[in-house]
Amino acid sequence: TGEAAVAARAEGARLARALAAAEEVGAEAPLELEACLTSLRQELDQAVMSAAVKMQLRRRHEVLAKRFAQAQKEAAKARANALIAAASLKLEGVGEQGWAVVEVEAGADAKVLKSVLQALGKAAPGKAIMLVSAAEGKASCLTLAPKDCKVKANEWLSAALAAGGGRGGGKADSAQGQLPDASKLQEVKAKAEEYAKELLA
Repeated sequence: TGEAAVAARAEGARLARALAAAEEVGAEAPLELEACLTSLRQELDQAVMSAAVKMQLRRRHEVLAKRFAQAQKEAAKARANALIAAASLKLEGVGEQGWAVVEVEAGADAKVLKSVLQALGKAAPGKAIMLVSAAEGKASCLTLAPKDCKVKANEWLSAALAAGGGRGGGKADSAQGQLPDASKLQEVKAKAEEYAKELLA
């Protein structure tokens, strides 16, 4: 009907304006843009409008979503590189010591923490390394140890986390766990230092 056609055109115009607004937001406000993209996708799926207009809007949405995903990927890579650089400086600070306990501000992002730990392991293949990061009242802890090292990553992790009521597991070369109370992190780090020193000093 005439009224239905008018309503469909109006809905198409409204969603086109909403997409334009999302394009203006850009990747500088990731949380806002992500919520906007999700909402727009749902509205596009449910909207009653011309099939041709809907297809055009969906293509615009897809382009924007891909651009957002790429921006997020690049931002994550830049953040990981910055964390690696900061952690590497701390690692250099321990000199020839056979172990290192390094704290970074990586939140609870397990993927980023693993990439940082792997980078440190490549930079100092002969060291046993513990990486810790606090976030939202908790703390993550990851360890790695070279082959034939007196320090076993899983045993080191368990001993350190036990000092703060945390738990974890893994293998002799790598392990990970969590501390439920980040206020205990300093105790965990102290225990980790003590444990490694007894075996390697």
